[in-house]
Amino acid sequence: MMAARNVALIGLALCLTGAVGCSEDTGNGLDCRNEAERCSSGYVCQDTELGYDCVPADGLNNGNNGPANNGNNGNNGANNGPANNGANNGPANNGANNGPANNGANNGPANNGANNGPANNGPANNGANNGPANNGANNGPANNGGGCIENLVYAGQVHPDDDPISPNGGAPTTSNYTHDAGIDDLLAAVPGDGDADVNLVIRGATVSATAFNSPNQPVPRANRDFWLQDRNGAVKVFFFADDTANHAPFQVRVGQRIDVTVTRVTNFGGLPEITGVAARSWNLVEEGTQVYIDDRTGRRFVAGDVARLVRATGIVEGPAQECGIANCFQFHYGGAQPVTLRTSSDFVTPGACVTFVGPVALFEGQPQLDGANFDWLWVNN
Repeated sequence: MMAARNVALIGLALCLTGAVGCSEDTGNGLDCRNEAERCSSGYVCQDTELGYDCVPADGLNNGNNGPANNGNNGNNGANNGPANNGANNGPANNGANNGPANNGANNGPANNGANNGPANNGPANNGANNGPANNGANNGPANNGGGCIENLVYAGQVHPDDDPISPNGGAPTTSNYTHDAGIDDLLAAVPGDGDADVNLVIRGATVSATAFNSPNQPVPRANRDFWLQDRNGAVKVFFFADDTANHAPFQVRVGQRIDVTVTRVTNFGGLPEITGVAARSWNLVEEGTQVYIDDRTGRRFVAGDVARLVRATGIVEGPAQECGIANCFQFHYGGAQPVTLRTSSDFVTPGACVTFVGPVALFEGQPQLDGANFDWLWVNN
């Protein structure tokens, strides 16, 4: 059912009151993302090793994959927001020692060197360059001086990553692509509703974003849930976990350029998707290429921005509204009107200064910023 996928674009769907069990492996032959009523109250639909199944909602954050520690896909690099701060990181994780409360092993505000008196222990004097107004190039926008300042450095997934299961990669640029991969022709073929069979070749499209990968996934999520972009447009690629004939045979990473022959496109609630490809038509052209990030702070989002990779900094306004298993906030980024920011991160709270770097989503005809991958969010409370 379409409503089930709408509430969780990361591949999880909120399951409503009904019978227990919902995956193919429970014997009823149903995928719980499309049969929301199949899960009991208190359960949600999750991609497990056996398929999509109902699991207790309070168990989603066990192990290493909860909002505060998104496995190998949370925010594990130098640009981390507080969604995955290491053992010694400050609240915005501004380098190993640069948080105002953790500027060196003993540099909390009350212990900023052996000889510092109380007047010298404020967060603006935690070492030579570690005050919140001078925390390095990758700091959250609220830490670059007072207020929520536009962050033009954080690049989300667009950075090299040595983690073997990470889908991150590429190099950021603010210049649009020059190549035409044929995405505009593909978008023109998407029907007003439902699916359509096509035969269209995409040549050299850039992988601009992906879903996250977690350890022990039978199929890397990024191989079946990612975004392609060229100079003329962008489109989401989405396959179900058991639709292995469509999955890319190589590990999909941001910054790759790929060829593929598309055989099916879908209009999913206004969101264009590639949902079928020709067997053995995948071709990895190159890796580590430049990825275009469109800076949109202060510029209004429109439906035509769907699937394009954007960056925007703004203030989160509460209270949070429930959006399936996530929360929705009003995000004031300087545009003519706020846009909805949807995330399951516990670190996004009213008043937070947030930088979003990810593809634009669509819900009920309106553009929306969906932080389904925690690498798309830089949060500084």
